[in-house]
Amino acid sequence: MVIKTIMTIILHDVRRKGESGSDRVDERFHGAEARRVEGLPGVGWAWYVPRMPLRLIRSDSNAALWSACAEGFLDEVAGRTGPRDFPAYMLLSHRVQRDALLEMASHRGVPGWLNPPIAFFSDLRRMFGIEARPVGILTGRMLVARLAGQTALRVGVRRAGRDRGPSGTHMLDRVFSELLPEGVSPKRLRQALEQLEGDEFTRRRNAWVADTYESFLSELEKRDLYDPRSIHAMVSESIEAGALREALGGAGRLHIFGITSLRSRQRLFRVLAEQDDVEVRIYLPFEDEPSEWDELATGGSETIERASNSEDAAAAGVAGDAGDAEPDQPGPVEGCVTVQPV
Repeated sequence: MVIKTIMTIILHDVRRKGESGSDRVDERFHGAEARRVEGLPGVGWAWYVPRMPLRLIRSDSNAALWSACAEGFLDEVAGRTGPRDFPAYMLLSHRVQRDALLEMASHRGVPGWLNPPIAFFSDLRRMFGIEARPVGILTGRMLVARLAGQTALRVGVRRAGRDRGPSGTHMLDRVFSELLPEGVSPKRLRQALEQLEGDEFTRRRNAWVADTYESFLSELEKRDLYDPRSIHAMVSESIEAGALREALGGAGRLHIFGITSLRSRQRLFRVLAEQDDVEVRIYLPFEDEPSEWDELATGGSETIERASNSEDAAAAGVAGDAGDAEPDQPGPVEGCVTVQPV
């Protein structure tokens, strides 16, 4: 397997006489290596940091996909007990996958881990230390409806503030469900809406949408709250700030299993593909046609051969698209000890 590594150079003058640049490693950047720079006056050495790739692992077999993910992860963490500095970390979408992984570890004779390097997407808030409180679903809906009504009167959009669905959800709340996960700012939304041609009503409608969105975010900030739909955007900002490796307890590779669609996670996976700290491996069903994932595969992709039909059927419940874990789904917490039967 050949992975093309994009080398990023960070100039850093380290003129230390008697040191061999090829043997020196900068601990600030995983995998960084000091190399002599030729042709740049005043620069003796530079840190070369390999950009960590995002690699897609595909298969038309559930069993083969799960086996490649679980066995590869267990091989990497073999002999480690924690609670930190595991070489790899696993991010799952459903607890049935975690249970299957722990059962496989038990069969290998693994006694357990301190602070297991396994988490669900619902654990992202804890992992990245997001301390703000999420607004309640009902409170959020009522807030959007109230602000939409007030803004409609101000910009002159008749009845717009009273358009609700049968569950009491305002029509704009569904629009915000597309904006919040991607971290779209009110300014960016206005700029996008301004590019749309239309009559006076269209202009007022666009102002209504943008003003309500801005008011909603401003009101949440005043209350020190956030909308749960923003969690992926908030995590993305933390990753862009270099917090990924610390959130993973120092792990240098992240295995992601159980997510088959980018859906409301486009920004999250885009920043995972662009960061330099951790190698990311995503396990996906095989597709004949190019998909939205291919644009993110900075480390290329590989295909795993199909396992036997009996093995594939047995793994269907684990490797199938189980969907995201619910926000209150139990998962491993920091400092816990996982005890497995021997």
